[in-house]
Amino acid sequence: VSAVVAWDPNTEADLMGYKLYVGTSSGVYGSPIDVGNFTDYEVRNLEPGRTFYFSVTAYDLSGNESSYSDEINNVLSTSSISCTRDAAGVLVCSNG
Repeated sequence: VSAVVAWDPNTEADLMGYKLYVGTSSGVYGSPIDVGNFTDYEVRNLEPGRTFYFSVTAYDLSGNESSYSDEINNVLSTSSISCTRDAAGVLVCSNG
C-alpha cells in the first residue's frame, strides 16, 4: 500500500525544503523523510490494513524547522497540507 501526501508550497525566499513524518500512532513518528523542495511525496510499502499518521514540517536555509503540520491519517487518499508564515514570521503548517 502507498500513500501520497501533498501540500501547498511555501513562498518564503529562505525556504530550503520539507520533512515528512510518518508514524503508526498519533503524534509518534519515525525519522523524518527529507523530501527537499518537492511539495508531494509517495510513501511506499505501508502495511495494508494499518492506520498511518503523516505530518509535514518546512525548514529554511538556516536549518530552522517549523512545528508539525496538522496530522492526517488517511492512507488511501491524497491529502493536502499548507505551510505559510504568520504575521510574526513563524512558519505554520496545517491541513488544507
